[in-house]
Amino acid sequence: MNINDVAAFIKTAPIETLRPAAEALAWRLLIHRQTHDGWTPRELFLPCLTIGGLFGSFEFVIEVTDAAGNSIGYALRKRSGSDIDYTGQFHIIGVSAKMNEGPRALRKRASEELGGLRNREIETLLSRSTFLGIALRYEEGRQARCWAITEILCIDELAFKCLEGEWEIFRPPFDDPRIIKYHRQHLRWATQTTPPPIADLADYPDP
Repeated sequence: MNINDVAAFIKTAPIETLRPAAEALAWRLLIHRQTHDGWTPRELFLPCLTIGGLFGSFEFVIEVTDAAGNSIGYALRKRSGSDIDYTGQFHIIGVSAKMNEGPRALRKRASEELGGLRNREIETLLSRSTFLGIALRYEEGRQARCWAITEILCIDELAFKCLEGEWEIFRPPFDDPRIIKYHRQHLRWATQTTPPPIADLADYPDP
């Protein structure tokens, strides 16, 4: 029996009989994560999210200001071909949590998405960031619910121009279809005068 035969069997067998197969996969994943710094194999990342049904992330909403300190919009990066999904769409930068990460390590790894800035510049930005809260959302593309710890970073236009990758500034009401749907909702929540500390992004639909 090859792997395709196994997959076909799993798709049709009564779900209550699948515990041995699920335990075998869970064991393989655990061993891999323990020996690979907490990482899930890239090829299994999306199915694992769907199986778990829930995952955590850390995300930075980036507000760009002019020389006078006035807000000119919010910076999003375009997902490239190296990203695992949502390729070609703009998104709030962030990372999904790994099994072995605490909040400090998760936040530090998320800050590495600010490529193009010097370490000292990133440290200064992080020291001035503001914790917004936790945004809850259902990601249709991943068929799982995400709890996204969210901070807001303010950067000036000069720093914005140094960021690596393809970035663009967006403004309310964030209805541009090039932005991932759940991040359009995320931005509407984050840019309120006083956003609730825990929010269901389903309450912030497209206009």
